[in-house]
Amino acid sequence: MANTELHKTYLFIDESGDPAFYASGNRSIVGTEGFKPLLIIGMIKLEDKKGIRNAIASFMD
Repeated sequence: MANTELHKTYLFIDESGDPAFYASGNRSIVGTEGFKPLLIIGMIKLEDKKGIRNAIASFMD
């Protein structure tokens, strides 16, 4: 019989920048003053959420 051990997986997703390319009325804001042409999206997949939290807290101290 196969090992069917289940593991919880946690996903942390974060973004930096502005995902908006259009203003109200579908008006493109690309190239206008204040428009930031960068959008960064990152994801971390964790199984040991408590261990990672403790490591981050230790690093911050």
